[in-house]
Amino acid sequence: MNQIKERHENSLFDENYVHELLIKSKISLQDKITVLTSRKPIDVNYISATYLSDSIVYVVDEMENGEIKSQSGISIERDVSALHIFSSKDIERVPGFVMRITERLFAESINILQLISCSNETLIIVNRKDAVKAYKALTF
Repeated sequence: MNQIKERHENSLFDENYVHELLIKSKISLQDKITVLTSRKPIDVNYISATYLSDSIVYVVDEMENGEIKSQSGISIERDVSALHIFSSKDIERVPGFVMRITERLFAESINILQLISCSNETLIIVNRKDAVKAYKALTF
């Protein structure tokens, strides 16, 4: 922790340190993902649920839930993949980590459909056609 404090005191933004943290992160790529958006809670096994002011966004594993049928009041986004980034707790104290991730994806013309970053985990949803390119962009 002293290393982080020293780096932060010496520079408001240490680009190299952010790069090191990304290199040390574990990144997994998962396909067969569906994103569901609903105004009401739904009974589904989910990887992530984000409660917004007017809706709930669920990231679900198609293998655990089977094919989800269209229903009134539920928006379904298929053909997406998830990049799950597990980093050290150090990212909580270092500015710029998520920015570096999004810069790399932007440089490859990859659109981010969903991005959830909490503590030391970051979940990024991209179109399935961009998934491998996104993974390569983040893993060098």
